[in-house]
Amino acid sequence: MVATLVGTVEAGFNDGSETIDFGSAPTAGDWDVLYVNSNTTVNTPSGFAAGAQAVANQGAYIFVRQAVGGESTTVDLTTNGSHNTQVIWERWRGLGNRDTGIDDDEQANAAVGGSTPAYNSGTLAGSSTLFLAFGALHSIQSANQSSPVWSSGFTGNADNVHGSGAEAVRGYTGYSVVSGTTAQTPSVSWSGDGAFNRYLLAVAFAINPGATVEFDGNRALTASVTGTAAAERPATGSLGLTTTITGEADSAKVATGNLDVAASITGTAQVVRSNSVGTVRSGWWGYLDIVEEAAQEAEAERSSPPVACPNDGEPLRSAPDGSLYCPYDGWPNEGP
Repeated sequence: MVATLVGTVEAGFNDGSETIDFGSAPTAGDWDVLYVNSNTTVNTPSGFAAGAQAVANQGAYIFVRQAVGGESTTVDLTTNGSHNTQVIWERWRGLGNRDTGIDDDEQANAAVGGSTPAYNSGTLAGSSTLFLAFGALHSIQSANQSSPVWSSGFTGNADNVHGSGAEAVRGYTGYSVVSGTTAQTPSVSWSGDGAFNRYLLAVAFAINPGATVEFDGNRALTASVTGTAAAERPATGSLGLTTTITGEADSAKVATGNLDVAASITGTAQVVRSNSVGTVRSGWWGYLDIVEEAAQEAEAERSSPPVACPNDGEPLRSAPDGSLYCPYDGWPNEGP
């Protein structure tokens, strides 16, 4: 399983809008996650979806976006008026689809406390999951909260605060890489003042859903793949191979017919496949293979001794001197 945090930014504002600069554009497939907590409501930014939200005495959100290519390096956030707002951005790589069954929250409103309320995700959809949790605090008194402690299995990523007093906000983020479908119960506690309003929001993503890599004959295709890659060839028959490659590696397997590879690959790997009869390739390379194979077969036939008479097709027989002849018309074999 591979799930990699490749970028993070913390920001805060209270003037109604803010442009968050990620520093770089995402790679196709990356997930950008925005954890936003405000003294007011927040508009869903362009290109993102609200993965989870809790709006009562504060406006807390997890906005998510999976990159397809061409996304900007920035995002604009706007609020309903000028209010304290904190933002944490994370970019995750190596994930698949979002578990849409995990988009809920637990709230404790107007009840001072030093931890987020009890939360239970219920059974997860997949067997390998990245679970992201957001502790959103509001009305944090002197804003002296410190030393956040996440529940077992979770690792804290960020602690971001904006303002102090009744309209101030703080955000804690944590994550867990989960094997299996066991329900998750994240929480975060802290030292210092309690918060009047305390929310716990969560989203989850499948890890390593698989990627399809097409191999073009015996030409090496370099593919950066994390997780399980299903390699497919347009040929009949099949031979299964499971292999694990870590780091920079060349993996070659020669077999007759189709070779289906399920490979757990970390890093960049070159995988080459061909068969022992002839290379199986697609597109124009496939047509060229057919022409080349036909020419090779014709040359093989011309250079091989005949086995039948060219006049009537009857099998040739061996003469006492070792030569071949046709018993019906006496056709002699003069050699290839």
